[in-house]
Amino acid sequence: MAKPLYDIPYLEKLQVLLAALKQRSLELLEIKKGDVIADIGCGTGADAAAIAKMGAKVYGFDHNPEMITASKQQKAEGLNIEFIQSDAANIPLPSGSVDKILFDRVFQHLDDYNAVLQEAYRILKPGGQLQIIDPDHFSFTLFLADIELERKLLDNISYKRIPNSYRVRQIPQFLEKNGFKTQLTEIHNYLVKDYNLATSIIRFEKVVNEEYAEGNIREEELNNWYSLKAQSSESFNFSMNMMMFSAIKNA
Repeated sequence: MAKPLYDIPYLEKLQVLLAALKQRSLELLEIKKGDVIADIGCGTGADAAAIAKMGAKVYGFDHNPEMITASKQQKAEGLNIEFIQSDAANIPLPSGSVDKILFDRVFQHLDDYNAVLQEAYRILKPGGQLQIIDPDHFSFTLFLADIELERKLLDNISYKRIPNSYRVRQIPQFLEKNGFKTQLTEIHNYLVKDYNLATSIIRFEKVVNEEYAEGNIREEELNNWYSLKAQSSESFNFSMNMMMFSAIKNA
């Protein structure tokens, strides 16, 4: 997995922004008391805790030790939940031991989709459910008049900062290849009208400065970008789509 591009405050900010999507995720998982759930790439553990409160036994996995430390603070009394540091392609659970698996914004960071899906297939029970949520980076738009500048920024994100992110559109093909049947695909659009929030989510200012330092953005383009700061919420727009896939393990 690539080096993380996020920290705890960043994840907490997204937890608020994506609240409606997370509620939809829980609805589709149809969690029943006694279900065994694996939240792979659990981050701060907020989703795992919400699932455990619904009566499930939850395992939260993350390769980042800082996230596991933060997650363990979610372990409220009475919740059947365990957080374990682990790579997504090497989950320390027995084969066929999990009813449902959640990946939330994990696949954009993965180098090997097949290895991770094969591991998910191994630990899922026959007929078990797999849910994947990821941003569609190719859907991002800032509605800039300077289309060339917008393309430079988005290409930096999709090919340099998160080099495998473009492949999330291929998730259905990878699911089929690895023994899953996709049952549902949903697109959820988010429109962010606050410049500071948009740039903190996608790190646009860092991207702009990187491209300028490398000579890929002209000074005029740099000035045009920073002029966005002065725009009101009525004129600033950042749009992104979040994709959700639900699949089952073929028996």
